[in-house]
Amino acid sequence: MTTEGSNNKRAVLYAYLAYSKAVSESNNELRVSILTSLAEYTIKVL
Repeated sequence: MTTEGSNNKRAVLYAYLAYSKAVSESNNELRVSILTSLAEYTIKVL
């Protein structure tokens, strides 16, 4: 997710889809990993 421009939106969309799948499959480890990645990305952008 470190790319710039419109690719950021695509990366966030794919992260959301992966998060949704992890939640639906009760994969807590993957869910937390995705949230951590998004949090790190948000801190870098701000």
